[in-house]
Amino acid sequence: MTDLSGYRELYLEELDEQLQYIEEEVLRLEHEGATDTAVDRLFRAAHTLKGSSAAMGYHKMKEVTHQIEHLLHQVRNGERMVTKPLINLMFTGLDVMKGLQEEIVRTDAETSDISPLLQQLQQFSMNAASESVIPEPPNAFSGGAKEELPGDVGQPPAQRAVYPETKSKSQTIRVNIDRLDHLMNLAGELVIDQTRIQQVRTLFRQRLGSDDLVEELFQLSDHLSLLIGELQDGVMKARMLPIEQLYNRFPRMIRDLAESLGKQVDLILQGKDTELDRTLIEEIGDPLIHLLRNAVDHGIEVPEQRRLSGKSERGTLTLSAAHQDNHVVISIRDDGAGIDADKLRGSAVSKGLLPQHEARRLSDDEALQLIFKPGFSTASQVSDVSGRGVGMDIVRNNIERMSGMIDVETVKGQGTLFRIRLPLTLAIVTGLLVNISGRIFIIPMSSVAEITRIEAKEIKRLRGEPVIKIRHQVIPVVWLHDHFQYPRPPARRYLPIVIIGRGEKRVALAVDELMGNQEIVIKNLGSFIGKIGGISGATILGSGNVALILDVDGVIKLSSNAQTNSSI
Repeated sequence: MTDLSGYRELYLEELDEQLQYIEEEVLRLEHEGATDTAVDRLFRAAHTLKGSSAAMGYHKMKEVTHQIEHLLHQVRNGERMVTKPLINLMFTGLDVMKGLQEEIVRTDAETSDISPLLQQLQQFSMNAASESVIPEPPNAFSGGAKEELPGDVGQPPAQRAVYPETKSKSQTIRVNIDRLDHLMNLAGELVIDQTRIQQVRTLFRQRLGSDDLVEELFQLSDHLSLLIGELQDGVMKARMLPIEQLYNRFPRMIRDLAESLGKQVDLILQGKDTELDRTLIEEIGDPLIHLLRNAVDHGIEVPEQRRLSGKSERGTLTLSAAHQDNHVVISIRDDGAGIDADKLRGSAVSKGLLPQHEARRLSDDEALQLIFKPGFSTASQVSDVSGRGVGMDIVRNNIERMSGMIDVETVKGQGTLFRIRLPLTLAIVTGLLVNISGRIFIIPMSSVAEITRIEAKEIKRLRGEPVIKIRHQVIPVVWLHDHFQYPRPPARRYLPIVIIGRGEKRVALAVDELMGNQEIVIKNLGSFIGKIGGISGATILGSGNVALILDVDGVIKLSSNAQTNSSI
């Protein structure tokens, strides 16, 4: 008896791909209608999966795919038309198959009871004769001889011919992510050594002057920097994945949600080839799901309301991604009712978040930021889907935790746009080096809003706390010296100020000296040291010394507790 355990990983990879492929094809079938090629692609995918499942001994998966294949065979032969009940039943079968997939991954066994689904599929199959079949065009399936396909029962998946007419030969290989993480870590170490070599060569030139050996060291250093830069870029690209892998989760979700709400929604996906670090792709999934569900539930109106407003009955939801500089910008745009600023003000007052006189003073843009406050919502009733605003504080927090930013624009009656800006990777970032009491700290440049120099007399006190006013915005001032128990510098006329922030939150950090910026490799502090307020990690400088990396969110929280014990 052939041992198929070696094929299990291959089968699971293929299973995941085929289930995703089948879901995409059923969605396309529902949207575009039955064509010979569309039904044939689905039939082939189901047939292939049935064969590999049987070969691996997963009989429940085989039975479900066999029944779905039979329904598709009826469509191919003109015995049945593609109807809404058929599409819904195929989605139900797909959900059961995904449940079986989870069981196989987790326990290598199928434990779900699939008999209700099989009965439903068989009953539906027997009722085909009662349907009024729409005549097919001349090039439709004629119900001739069944095409023999590879992948029959008993043949292991590695020996089957995944079909050139549907998928081209892959030019990629699968690499364990741990190996890529290890390569990234080594590339990071090289970046650190590169910085140290550059400092050493500068010291050599200062001490030895323009010597032949010094010049040769400069040339070698420059060449090494070039190679390390290319290596770092290559490793980072190897960790990149097209955002399409994330996009694939959304069409079915939007389809089911719109149907349950009685709405008609077209989902447009743009920029599928935009690449993002795999870690960020995993992290950004939940915030995007929340924003998309909100757009369908409380952004896009029901068909009747849209018709009365002079709109198309079908709403449009657009999800797009694109590279901008060293960032990825993801946009979620709907053509729904928009967000009413007056309603936001009223909701904030009714929930006790703001007194009425303060709410009235808010501009429309300021009122729009209220949706990011914890517990804020304008939904008139609770539904299974979060109302626009419910959980938006969590969405923002998750995005900011990835060193990203989110903003929102809206036009009442025309729609809403959420724009998310993320770094390409979190492993190697550009940091601003600052001196605080002789110690070097690093601020991620993605969180730096502005760098300036102020006169000490510009610092005022508001409710006993130091603040500065920049362009009509009052910003609290924080001395990290106090938090880390370092002595403050002697009084001087001018102070370097670094304004950091996420969203509308801003804090002005008073530092002793600005020391420029450079690429840094983020190192975890480890469980031995644990979590330190205001610190997110550490890096090794070119000098070999360790510098701490500031946690912007933590510093902003510290600002609310900062106490000034001496006057300027």
